[in-house]
Amino acid sequence: MWGRGQAALKQLRGLCRRTGNISLWFGLGLVGWLGGGGSVQAATVFGATEGLPNTLVQAIAVNPNGELWIGTQEGLSAFDGHRFETLKLSSSGQVPDEHAARLLIDGKRMLVATSSGLLRVDLPTRAVTAVHAATGDLPGLQAIWRDEAGAIWLGDEQGHLWWLANVDATPRQIILQGVPEIAGISHITGNAERLWLSTATGVLEVDRQNRTAAVLTPAVAGFVPTDPYVQTIFLDARNRLWIGYWNDGLVRLDRATGVWTWFHPDAKPSSGLSATSIWNLTSYADQIHVATNRGIDVFDESCQCFRRLSHPDWDKVDGNGVIVTDLQADRSGLWAAVWGRGLVRFNAGDRFFERLVPMDEHPESLAHPMVYALKVDRQDRLWVGTYGAFAQFVNADDRPAGGHWRLQSVPRRGLRTEARFVWAIGETPDGMALGTGYGLFGTDGAAVRVLAPDLQSTRSLLLHPDGRLLVGGVRGLWQWDQERLTRVTLPETMRSPVVHCMLWHDDSVWLGGPKGLTRLDSNLQWLASYDVGTGPSALPGPVVWDIKAAADGRIWVGTSGGLVALDRRGDSYVLEQHLWPEQQADRSIASVEFAGPDTLWLGTSRGLLRYRADTRELRKFDVRDGLISDQFHHGASASDGRRLYFGSTGGLLAFDPREAPEQTYQLRPSLAKIKIGMQPWQAPDAFLALPDRPPSLQVQLSAYQFERPERVRFAYRWLPEEREFSDLGDAHQAVFSDLPSGERTLELRATLDGYTVSRPVLRVQVAYAWHETWWGRLLLGFVAIAGTAAYYLRRIRAIRSNAEALRLEVQARTRALSHTSAELAAANARLKEQVETDALTGIRNRHFILNRIEHWHQQGRALGVLLIDLDHFKRINDTHGHLVGDRVLLQFARTLTESLPEFLCARFGGEEFFAFRETTDLQLLLERAHQMRSSVHRLRVPDDQGQPVRITVSVGVAVLAPGESVNDLIKRADAAMYRAKAQGRDRIDVG
Repeated sequence: MWGRGQAALKQLRGLCRRTGNISLWFGLGLVGWLGGGGSVQAATVFGATEGLPNTLVQAIAVNPNGELWIGTQEGLSAFDGHRFETLKLSSSGQVPDEHAARLLIDGKRMLVATSSGLLRVDLPTRAVTAVHAATGDLPGLQAIWRDEAGAIWLGDEQGHLWWLANVDATPRQIILQGVPEIAGISHITGNAERLWLSTATGVLEVDRQNRTAAVLTPAVAGFVPTDPYVQTIFLDARNRLWIGYWNDGLVRLDRATGVWTWFHPDAKPSSGLSATSIWNLTSYADQIHVATNRGIDVFDESCQCFRRLSHPDWDKVDGNGVIVTDLQADRSGLWAAVWGRGLVRFNAGDRFFERLVPMDEHPESLAHPMVYALKVDRQDRLWVGTYGAFAQFVNADDRPAGGHWRLQSVPRRGLRTEARFVWAIGETPDGMALGTGYGLFGTDGAAVRVLAPDLQSTRSLLLHPDGRLLVGGVRGLWQWDQERLTRVTLPETMRSPVVHCMLWHDDSVWLGGPKGLTRLDSNLQWLASYDVGTGPSALPGPVVWDIKAAADGRIWVGTSGGLVALDRRGDSYVLEQHLWPEQQADRSIASVEFAGPDTLWLGTSRGLLRYRADTRELRKFDVRDGLISDQFHHGASASDGRRLYFGSTGGLLAFDPREAPEQTYQLRPSLAKIKIGMQPWQAPDAFLALPDRPPSLQVQLSAYQFERPERVRFAYRWLPEEREFSDLGDAHQAVFSDLPSGERTLELRATLDGYTVSRPVLRVQVAYAWHETWWGRLLLGFVAIAGTAAYYLRRIRAIRSNAEALRLEVQARTRALSHTSAELAAANARLKEQVETDALTGIRNRHFILNRIEHWHQQGRALGVLLIDLDHFKRINDTHGHLVGDRVLLQFARTLTESLPEFLCARFGGEEFFAFRETTDLQLLLERAHQMRSSVHRLRVPDDQGQPVRITVSVGVAVLAPGESVNDLIKRADAAMYRAKAQGRDRIDVG
């Protein structure tokens, strides 16, 4: 890439140096920053925020153990999923230039091409040495390629071709016959008989046996390159040669048939290629991946076209300025080097899920990221309702899989702001109905009709078989009969008039709301109610978010507490709960769709779930699996029979459920580095010899898992002595002290979401000390005999000494009687301590805390309080018994005092706790409350069967107002706590 691509990068780097920072990239159109994190990310991003030392990445390579190496303009970095390690090339004294332009790993060696020479890096020791040819240095290397025999070929910007028998050999120049002069070589590929070189003037085909070269000219009708520069070239497993041009797209030669094909963004019919400038090519998951100056394209063999592999932030700018300089596949994903932005890692989910987000300067893109309503009509149009941009629709032909969608916006001029919040979409004989925050509207896509201008907060729409449009919302149930809107009187058994969702099934209208599920007959008269309860035939949660009917007649209901199925038995319906452990996935089901008779896809506030009802198998997808957001809106889902659609806070998600990737985790528990005593960190070897009384051994751990490294849990054991593993949790560093003599093996285990891999990682030999040898033991025997005799002599002297000490003790006891009053005072102090301490938890009680806070108030000190209540504590007592409940209270009290060390903490009564400190900073109180709540989330108290009991808390926060009494302050905190409980618990509210 040191040719035309390198020239472009050099110019940009020079501008950045002159401006003193990287902010110039934004002025050049590279809008957005992939390292910013947040819930809308899909592919995993590693930028400056995540610790990448330099985001000007040009080359990447993967070590056989899974370690990633990154070449930037400031040197090399290694990444194990937890830590970035920087290796400065100039500090080795081998080359003056830090810019690593090309990387190639062969076993334990890595070759690094820089503008001033070739370096060889020994990966275990990180030692760097310069590689010289017989004629001297090798400056300006642009291409490195290893053939099937392990030989390495190099090409430079002067057109020289070099050959190394292996990674440790000396380069030898290859002189080619048949061409008078070769322009700069940017890439090399080949097979056993041929080499192909991409150069500044085209492609050269080289016969490896006689070393003759000839120009390979694409025989494509109409192909006249505007620039002959070929930036990259790749031979795939199907014996097809792919040629990437600097400015003329991509050309492919099928060597089996001799057929040439040209792919270009402007070609007709469209091939789907997104850019004219091709930077790199690789094969991943049996598909050709193309790195361009507008992102990544993936070749689909089924349509002989390209589909985008993208990131939401790339989509927002339509790929402008997203220069992907290198691609590298490993065991479970694809790495992309993005110039000026860092690294992006894609997995199978990123190819599976299509993500629609608003795109700058694209009126046909999604108008708003918050999608609240979806509907597929009888014409197979997908209608989209958003929170602020009204409604859009897209025809079936305008939503190609993996391609750009052409959405059409429904006119919204003249509508008030609340009317642009579309919560529900329904279909009527006259067109579509839109329920909004203020008004009910009808539309055919081209114009809008006002049906009910004053109807507010619509949440669902349902077309009755008799032609009436039922409208449910925050203000009850209404019906529209093409002329007027009238309220429907709901039965008294519905404890709330709010209607979230509706379904017509079995000649009945089903209504879901915040107080359960209601069935009405066709005349809207009450038939049955289904309420929340603790039994298996009750709703697991009070709020019904979505209702859908499956093809087999069952009704599936998503509630705030879990999923249920209603199956007709005679004249009634039998309710069956489908629940899973809360720690496995969120139970609050916002939306429901089907992919077969027993497969459901469920939108939640913490991700997307695939649930197989027959086997009760659950699979969770989140942003690391390719989702645009983890938060899905209730009822915002649809199906066209081929793909499913879900609306979220980050945009619209579409996918074919038949192509869902299987969940596979690649774990390789390893020691990334070791440190012996005060020595520097070093790469580990398979065997380590230590002296007797060895210093401490520190190890850095990694499973080389890059999608979810924070969820990997480690454990270890020393073989052969230890049978059980010792847990390290999520710590990725461990220290071993006082290692015993002899030889033993360290086995490391890594676990992610129930998937476990263990392997031996280090064999340690500790030398025996002198006293552990046979002669040492004999000497110790003689010493023991002499020591025993000396001991008895000392014992006799000690008895005499004890007698004198007893006499002195009697005298001291006699004098102590005169200090009875002092002892009584001390006893009173201890009694006061007992009165002010909670007997169960050992922390202060209500009596103490009220006295102390009143004393502070009288002194005029600032007060900030937290009132904490353990959620569902009664259920814990009822389910697990009071002994487990006591353990929960005790462990929570310890967690409370440890997480809030600067607070005075007390048990306020029952499951309520109280904490306060001197402050008026409400934000500080909220931050400390969130930290305490996070500590509680990690708390696991085992029940009598050893299963962890999940604990959450509801917290009320308040700060003393001027002139306010202590009682009023506590009442405000108490009211905030109960609001937190009423809003669903496990949250914090402010009084």
